Amino acid sequence: MRVFTKFSPSFWNSASIRALGVDPIFLMLYLITNGHQNACGCYPLPDGYAISDIQWSLEKYHSARTALVDSKLILFDADTSEILVVKWFRHNPAMNPSHRKAIVGAIEGIASESLRAAAWQGLIDAEAEARAKQEAKAANAAAASGSPLLRTPHLARIK
Repeated sequence: MRVFTKFSPSFWNSASIRALGVDPIFLMLYLITNGHQNACGCYPLPDGYAISDIQWSLEKYHSARTALVDSKLILFDADTSEILVVKWFRHNPAMNPSHRKAIVGAIEGIASESLRAAAWQGLIDAEAEARAKQEAKAANAAAASGSPLLRTPHLARIK
């Protein structure tokens, strides 16, 4: 069981979250913070485990899970009882090579072929997005360091 997970306050600003009712929001919080989840945000969650953890009826759980699937916040494979939190890596990127290795191992352990493919794509997309942000930040820093204002002697002293 994981003892730590990141939870972004931006969760509450998400249009897709704000469009949901109370039960699907609660279930989404459970899915991203429960003790069954792992490094890749895709894990087996049999109905019985979930309803036992959150003390809901099976019907209430299915209804909320369906709302999350319909909102494209999660994917669910009924054959393997696996849940995939769709934007997992946007909020839980690999922090170092060892962590990435654990993520890759978790992805490789996904039983559902479709969820495994979606998890790989999520990781690839999140890493590309992070690289693009780093490159933009580096380009902005390089442009700022070449700024004529910063090379002006009286402004350089202010720095």
